[in-house]
Amino acid sequence: MKINEIEFEAEAMSESNGEIYHYMEIESINLLNFDISYLPLNHRCIFVPKREKELRCRVHPTFMITSIDIDFFEKREAIEITVSTDLDLWNLKWDMKAYVKRLLINIEESKEFKIEKSYIEDDVILVFLNIPFERDDKIKEIIKSNIDRLDGLLRITDFELGGFKWKESFLENEKLFSLEIVEPLLRKLQYESVIYNHGTREYGKDFICTEKDNFGFERHIGIQVKAGNLRGNVNSEIDEILGQLEDAFSMPFYSLGIETPKYISIFVVLISGLFTQNAKDKINKKIPSYLKGNVIFIDKNKIHDLIARVQVANKL
Repeated sequence: MKINEIEFEAEAMSESNGEIYHYMEIESINLLNFDISYLPLNHRCIFVPKREKELRCRVHPTFMITSIDIDFFEKREAIEITVSTDLDLWNLKWDMKAYVKRLLINIEESKEFKIEKSYIEDDVILVFLNIPFERDDKIKEIIKSNIDRLDGLLRITDFELGGFKWKESFLENEKLFSLEIVEPLLRKLQYESVIYNHGTREYGKDFICTEKDNFGFERHIGIQVKAGNLRGNVNSEIDEILGQLEDAFSMPFYSLGIETPKYISIFVVLISGLFTQNAKDKINKKIPSYLKGNVIFIDKNKIHDLIARVQVANKL
């Protein structure tokens, strides 16, 4: 079968209902660097990469995508990935079935995937997930982005089960702190949505969370993440943050696919260390009076309190 000028060795196989699909083992996921629209219409293609390590999750390599099933019919368009567990690599301290069942709950709650079906047996764990896509998306990029989503859900599952560890590197590595602590914590605090800007600065808003108030109106919260302690000495990071406050509230952000600008009403500075006393003094003096009550500072001690609250709630 020829797709986008690449010749794939395809084995035609039949379903019980008489439909034919094409099974293709490929050397690398990089061969799928073409838009979905390049696939022949009214075909079903199952791609199985030979290099397992390409599609292993980074958080727990025991989880991996083992096949990519693409139905490309006029009235039935879908991409389904199969996630399996390498039992030989299982080294997590939790019971395997209990961990996967908790993971499935988090997949359902995330609404990032639709669980088509799943098998959890002593010798096999398979989860079939439908994933969102657009016709002009590259298959390789779709799969890689969904590995990232799975990693995020594994972090949340670890977080709930008490498997995370507070690392000294959080004091220096802002991205690691964001991915392993901040993102799973925000998701478990039951916000309607959590957007991580993945390093692109939206006027100091590393995360944007949305919730509904008691009147049913949306409220948006911008969160700036910093690694380490925050001091209040001259030319410190606290001066930079205080200088960004007005921009954080006045500059809009946009949701994917929606052109209407949105604005935050709460701004949170969240750090992996502690606020020194002179930082607290400077904060109290320099925050404009009209923003007091709308700016919140959270440090390592408060984060530990929030984590404990989430884990207690999860056990109830």
